[in-house]
Amino acid sequence: MARPFFTAVAVLAASLAVLLAAFGFRNESEDRVVTDYVRGKNNTVLFLTNSEYGLSNVHVATAQSLLENHPHVRVHFASFPRMSGRIARVSSLARLQNASAPNITFHELKGQSYAAAVEEKAGFVNLSSRWFEHWPGLSAYPRMGTIIQGLVAPWGRDAYLALLGSDMPFPVPWSRIPENIYLASRFIYSVYIASQRRSSTSLPRKHGEPRTSQARDGKEIFIAPHIPGSTLPLNAISKSTIGTNSIVLRSAAAAQQDPELANWLKRAPTLLVNLGSIYKYTEESASIMAQAIQVVLGQTKVSGTSLVQVLWKHSPDYEYGNDFSASLEGYIAEDRVRISSWLPIDTMAMLETGRIVASVHHGGANSYHEALSGGVPHVVVPMWVDLYNYAMLAELTGVGIYATRGTAPHWSVEGLSKAFLGVVNGPKSASMREKAQHIAQLMRKEPGSHQAAKAIAELAAQGLVPP
Repeated sequence: MARPFFTAVAVLAASLAVLLAAFGFRNESEDRVVTDYVRGKNNTVLFLTNSEYGLSNVHVATAQSLLENHPHVRVHFASFPRMSGRIARVSSLARLQNASAPNITFHELKGQSYAAAVEEKAGFVNLSSRWFEHWPGLSAYPRMGTIIQGLVAPWGRDAYLALLGSDMPFPVPWSRIPENIYLASRFIYSVYIASQRRSSTSLPRKHGEPRTSQARDGKEIFIAPHIPGSTLPLNAISKSTIGTNSIVLRSAAAAQQDPELANWLKRAPTLLVNLGSIYKYTEESASIMAQAIQVVLGQTKVSGTSLVQVLWKHSPDYEYGNDFSASLEGYIAEDRVRISSWLPIDTMAMLETGRIVASVHHGGANSYHEALSGGVPHVVVPMWVDLYNYAMLAELTGVGIYATRGTAPHWSVEGLSKAFLGVVNGPKSASMREKAQHIAQLMRKEPGSHQAAKAIAELAAQGLVPP
């Protein structure tokens, strides 16, 4: 009886979602269609992005591939001031691969950056990552509702967008299908119907501006990573969507960026702990991480031989002493663990050395795809929004472990150390490494950034105006 009941509920919920979506799209269709636009130039591409690493890396990587593989395309990049240095470096790196690669033309955006706008929305400067944290699942929705607008619409002009970082398994069991469709319905309502969204989409028209997302002449493509075996299986993809391999930003080799650290990585397989640029440790969370690392180091030394060493990027949320690392003093003296607030070698370059035994990350999209491209298993420590999705995905596809299942966003020494040891020498560690390396080998044949660049170059040459 249970299955027919849940099927009926699912059908009703799905019908409601469709009706809501249709209503929302009807409102959107009322937007004025603008035809008096200025046509662009052939073989000219403009990237318009935020300046934060996690929100711009795929764009920068694709721009670099355009320079290297399609030098006839003129690339422009518009972002906030802090991006200008990165764009200059990318132009230089591209010329090392192709001497005819042109420079990217950088255009500085005025006004608040995304990070500054989020800080203002939250009401304080030097935003703490504690502000973002929430637990997974249905009960987190009220908490999500208090923070998501500050993340998605920090400038106060965009719509309130309700997202969930869900702890729901995949495939979704019958017993949770109604919950899943309810969440999807709330998402559709928030995106397409909510009054904030309708009012904000009318702002450009009130000022005589067209919708910035309006496609011209029907030429519109969506580019997104879709790697069989490491992303959610999809039975159907729209014709306007191009699935690529992971799009990651590559730079100089590790030995060129920091020879000393590159040599240290060669000493033993290294557990890389890097929870991204947003996450900041409290003294408590730093102490838990240190104790978990201590457990791992204590159990991975056989007959005087170190089976693993640890490189830990530790960025404090506020000023506190070194007591958090007291448990690691002996290992620090042996140089089996290094703790730094800044890593002098880019993550992707370290992964490509082949010396990283596992990547411990927060579940960000960039971190996930970097580890995939590097052929390295994951330990995911999620704390907010879509980070939970990537934690579930890593386990679903057999390339990693969701470290804090049942306690997230909070940690325990046992939960972290068990996950670390699981990827280093656990019963499934060999199969995780084998699958991760197999996926990486397939993707190296055609990097995702090259695939994206090719699609964009072809679109840019489709004869909008005579050259």
